[in-house]
Amino acid sequence: MISIVGPNPSEVSHQNILDFMAIRKAEFVDRLGWDLVHTSQVEWDEYDLPNAQFIVAYEDGKCIGGARLMRTDSITPRRQGQDLSYMLADFLSGALPVDFDPAAMKAELHPSADLWEMTRFVGSPHITRVILARANEYLAEVGAQSVLTLSPRLMPLALRRLGYKVSVLSKPVTFDGLEYVALRTDIRSDMRRTG
Repeated sequence: MISIVGPNPSEVSHQNILDFMAIRKAEFVDRLGWDLVHTSQVEWDEYDLPNAQFIVAYEDGKCIGGARLMRTDSITPRRQGQDLSYMLADFLSGALPVDFDPAAMKAELHPSADLWEMTRFVGSPHITRVILARANEYLAEVGAQSVLTLSPRLMPLALRRLGYKVSVLSKPVTFDGLEYVALRTDIRSDMRRTG
């Protein structure tokens, strides 16, 4: 049986976040070979702070996936260098050491309380639908209108099959040999939590 923790911060323990960081390390560092900050057990980045909210999925007591959500009008302070806003904007501004050409964007981004970003999404196909549904439900509850992601190039097709309205905001960009596109997905108000 699949269970979901979060993203309401009162539902998420420190252990849940560590479980999520461990599965991120297994996926992004061990499997995909991304050059990310990590230990032998977990991966983390500049956005794993109190202004982030986490969805963590479990099956039979084992963490099998998750995602991180942040409002785009949040500011992540840094001791050195410029403060960060949200990952996609920080890629475009050059605040993060990622080669993302702003010319690839087909639309402007404007931070606001009703525009959120989902990052560090990880999980097998059978859990993806459940994590997306929980994220959508929560974002509808807090008044969000849409969510940004940097997703594999074919993700818009999958999201549309699940009934989401998706806008592709960028040309494909390549990271570590894989193509990604920036997406804006509208929040569905017709989805409600079950179980």
